[in-house]
Amino acid sequence: MCLNDLLFLLDSTQITFIVIVSIIGFLLLLTIIAIPVIAYVRKKKYRELSYYKIRDVVLNNDYYLINNFKFKIDDKTSYIVDHIIGGDKYFYIISDYYFGSGSLTGNINDQSLIYTNKKGKKKYTDNPITLNKKLLSKLANVTGIDPSLMIGIVLVNNSCFVNIVSESKQFYAIEKKKLDPLVRAIESRNIAPINEEELASAFKTLQRIKLK
Repeated sequence: MCLNDLLFLLDSTQITFIVIVSIIGFLLLLTIIAIPVIAYVRKKKYRELSYYKIRDVVLNNDYYLINNFKFKIDDKTSYIVDHIIGGDKYFYIISDYYFGSGSLTGNINDQSLIYTNKKGKKKYTDNPITLNKKLLSKLANVTGIDPSLMIGIVLVNNSCFVNIVSESKQFYAIEKKKLDPLVRAIESRNIAPINEEELASAFKTLQRIKLK
């Protein structure tokens, strides 16, 4: 019996049911395929996705921004800062990290933090704040920018809940969605703004020493 003969024997309700079930099955299959693909893209393109969030913060507040800042310490050693924001009162040294869905816990001064995935499996991971501190220190030495005017931020994907014990007012690890309120809170501190000419000069220096 061919398909046309089979359809002829079915009434409209049965045909509608078959069509609906087929559509639902196709959508479920598409979802099963799409979920890991989306997760993969988010991981591989996380720095680019972070850039769009950072760009919004910069444009909304008329700040300075440099991305993928590579600088050299000596002939054999170089470092990369993912993003540098020049605010009214501080320079923000931002490092991007993707951990997947789950949570990141520990103490800001620990060498390792605990990453727990959405299934509850735990593993130790190097503390990204430690590297961010090193980047900030090296950058201050190269540029001459006062370290007290530099804020280190580890920017983590939104699907990873960050719960790191810290009393630091200089170094932070946060989900990407919290960047804007954090910068606003820091910029509201009761200190004098950076002189506009000094800020522009500092970014010219950064552009000059940035490795291609």
